[in-house]
Amino acid sequence: MQSREEIQPKDLHRYATELRAALEVICRSPAFRTSPKSCAFLRHIVENTLNGEVEALKERLIGITLLGRDASYDTGADAGVRVGANDVRKRLIASSETAGTDQEFSVTLPPGTYVPRFFRHVSVLPETASLPEPVVPGGLRSPATRR
Repeated sequence: MQSREEIQPKDLHRYATELRAALEVICRSPAFRTSPKSCAFLRHIVENTLNGEVEALKERLIGITLLGRDASYDTGADAGVRVGANDVRKRLIASSETAGTDQEFSVTLPPGTYVPRFFRHVSVLPETASLPEPVVPGGLRSPATRR
Protein backbone atom coordinates (compact mmCIF):
# COMPACT_ATOMS: atom_id res chain seq x y z
CA MET A 1 0.00 0.00 0.00
CA GLN A 2 1.25 3.50 -0.81
CA SER A 3 0.66 6.89 0.70
CA ARG A 4 1.11 10.15 -1.20
CA GLU A 5 2.83 12.97 0.68
CA GLU A 6 3.10 16.47 -0.77
CA ILE A 7 6.61 17.89 -0.84
CA GLN A 8 6.45 21.36 0.63
CA PRO A 9 8.11 24.24 -1.27
CA LYS A 10 10.72 24.69 1.46
CA ASP A 11 11.80 21.05 0.99
CA LEU A 12 11.96 20.96 -2.82
CA HIS A 13 15.74 21.48 -2.88
CA ARG A 14 16.21 18.18 -1.00
CA TYR A 15 14.47 16.27 -3.79
CA ALA A 16 15.49 18.35 -6.81
CA THR A 17 17.59 15.61 -8.45
CA GLU A 18 14.90 12.98 -7.99
CA LEU A 19 12.16 15.35 -9.19
CA ARG A 20 14.13 16.19 -12.33
CA ALA A 21 14.55 12.47 -12.99
CA ALA A 22 10.79 11.99 -12.48
CA LEU A 23 10.18 14.84 -14.95
CA GLU A 24 12.19 12.96 -17.58
CA VAL A 25 10.20 9.77 -16.92
CA ILE A 26 6.97 11.75 -17.33
CA CYS A 27 8.17 13.34 -20.59
CA ARG A 28 9.01 9.86 -21.96
CA SER A 29 5.59 8.49 -20.97
CA PRO A 30 3.05 7.74 -23.71
CA ALA A 31 0.98 10.75 -22.60
CA PHE A 32 3.82 13.23 -23.27
CA ARG A 33 5.97 11.45 -25.83
CA THR A 34 3.84 12.71 -28.72
CA SER A 35 3.71 16.33 -27.53
CA PRO A 36 7.07 18.10 -27.31
CA LYS A 37 5.27 21.40 -26.60
CA SER A 38 3.52 19.97 -23.54
CA CYS A 39 6.77 18.50 -22.29
CA ALA A 40 8.53 21.86 -22.81
CA PHE A 41 5.72 23.60 -20.89
CA LEU A 42 6.02 21.09 -18.04
CA ARG A 43 9.81 21.40 -17.97
CA HIS A 44 9.53 25.19 -17.85
CA ILE A 45 7.19 25.29 -14.89
CA VAL A 46 9.00 22.50 -13.00
CA GLU A 47 12.45 24.06 -13.46
CA ASN A 48 11.22 27.50 -12.41
CA THR A 49 9.61 26.00 -9.32
CA LEU A 50 12.67 23.93 -8.37
CA ASN A 51 14.86 27.00 -8.85
CA GLY A 52 12.64 29.00 -6.49
CA GLU A 53 11.41 31.28 -9.29
CA VAL A 54 7.66 30.82 -8.93
CA GLU A 55 7.14 34.54 -9.51
CA ALA A 56 8.04 33.82 -13.16
CA LEU A 57 5.06 31.48 -13.43
CA LYS A 58 2.50 34.12 -14.36
CA GLU A 59 0.51 33.85 -17.58
CA ARG A 60 2.11 36.86 -19.28
CA LEU A 61 5.66 35.84 -18.36
CA ILE A 62 5.13 32.26 -19.54
CA GLY A 63 3.70 33.60 -22.79
CA ILE A 64 6.74 35.80 -23.34
CA THR A 65 9.49 33.39 -22.28
CA LEU A 66 8.05 30.04 -23.40
CA LEU A 67 5.69 30.88 -26.26
CA GLY A 68 7.68 33.81 -27.67
CA ARG A 69 4.85 36.33 -27.36
CA ASP A 70 5.50 40.06 -27.50
CA ALA A 71 5.61 41.83 -24.13
CA SER A 72 2.42 43.72 -24.98
CA TYR A 73 0.33 40.71 -25.96
CA ASP A 74 -3.23 40.55 -24.66
CA THR A 75 -3.63 37.52 -22.36
CA GLY A 76 -7.41 37.91 -22.61
CA ALA A 77 -7.36 37.51 -26.39
CA ASP A 78 -4.52 34.95 -26.59
CA ALA A 79 -5.30 31.80 -24.62
CA GLY A 80 -2.06 30.01 -25.59
CA VAL A 81 -0.75 29.70 -22.04
CA ARG A 82 -4.10 28.57 -20.61
CA VAL A 83 -4.58 26.04 -23.40
CA GLY A 84 -1.02 24.73 -22.87
CA ALA A 85 -1.57 24.41 -19.12
CA ASN A 86 -4.84 22.54 -19.58
CA ASP A 87 -3.17 20.16 -22.01
CA VAL A 88 -0.37 19.52 -19.50
CA ARG A 89 -2.94 18.88 -16.75
CA LYS A 90 -4.73 16.27 -18.87
CA ARG A 91 -1.46 14.62 -19.88
CA LEU A 92 -0.24 14.50 -16.24
CA ILE A 93 -3.41 12.67 -15.25
CA ALA A 94 -3.04 10.23 -18.14
CA SER A 95 0.65 9.72 -17.34
CA SER A 96 -0.04 9.01 -13.66
CA GLU A 97 -2.75 6.49 -14.58
CA THR A 98 -0.30 4.49 -16.72
CA ALA A 99 2.78 4.94 -14.52
CA GLY A 100 1.97 2.15 -12.10
CA THR A 101 2.92 2.08 -8.45
CA ASP A 102 6.68 1.94 -8.87
CA GLN A 103 7.11 5.71 -9.30
CA GLU A 104 8.41 7.38 -6.17
CA PHE A 105 7.54 10.94 -7.26
CA SER A 106 4.70 12.58 -9.16
CA VAL A 107 3.78 16.05 -10.38
CA THR A 108 0.39 17.72 -10.64
CA LEU A 109 -0.72 21.10 -11.97
CA PRO A 110 -3.77 22.30 -10.06
CA PRO A 111 -6.38 24.32 -11.97
CA GLY A 112 -6.01 28.08 -11.64
CA THR A 113 -2.24 28.10 -11.22
CA TYR A 114 0.93 27.51 -13.21
CA VAL A 115 2.88 26.37 -10.15
CA PRO A 116 3.17 22.57 -10.05
CA ARG A 117 2.84 20.48 -6.90
CA PHE A 118 5.14 17.58 -6.17
CA PHE A 119 4.37 14.38 -4.32
CA ARG A 120 6.43 11.56 -2.89
CA HIS A 121 4.89 8.10 -2.79
CA VAL A 122 5.91 6.07 0.23
CA SER A 123 5.08 2.49 1.13
CA VAL A 124 2.92 2.07 4.18
CA LEU A 125 3.22 -1.15 6.14
CA PRO A 126 0.09 -2.69 7.61
CA GLU A 127 -0.44 -2.16 11.31
CA THR A 128 1.24 -4.77 13.48
CA ALA A 129 -1.97 -5.25 15.48
CA SER A 130 -3.43 -7.15 12.56
CA LEU A 131 -0.53 -9.60 12.38
CA PRO A 132 -1.13 -13.09 13.80
CA GLU A 133 0.51 -14.13 17.04
CA PRO A 134 3.86 -15.88 16.45
CA VAL A 135 3.81 -19.67 16.78
CA VAL A 136 6.79 -21.90 17.50
CA PRO A 137 7.10 -25.47 16.15
CA GLY A 138 4.65 -27.85 17.81
CA GLY A 139 1.84 -25.28 17.80
CA LEU A 140 2.87 -23.56 21.07
CA ARG A 141 2.92 -19.84 21.46
CA SER A 142 6.35 -18.27 21.53
CA PRO A 143 7.87 -17.66 24.99
CA ALA A 144 7.53 -13.93 24.52
CA THR A 145 3.74 -14.18 24.23
CA ARG A 146 2.97 -16.85 26.89
CA ARG A 147 0.71 -15.62 29.62
